[in-house]
Amino acid sequence: MKITFAQNAASDTRLTALIVNQGTAPDGLETEIAEGAKAARFKGKVGQVFEGFATRDGALARIAL
Repeated sequence: MKITFAQNAASDTRLTALIVNQGTAPDGLETEIAEGAKAARFKGKVGQVFEGFATRDGALARIAL
């Protein structure tokens, strides 16, 4: 597995992982990911993970919080 930390994702990125502060959603997060995390009772606590899919730049993106 190759992990890269970057400000902007490359066009061939298959999974984007976002660090979350407890109780807040990252800026610019897609509505479907934010609402899905809320429905799953995701709070950003230590050890919690939420994963979902959203459309970014016309392509399907896998996003983990």
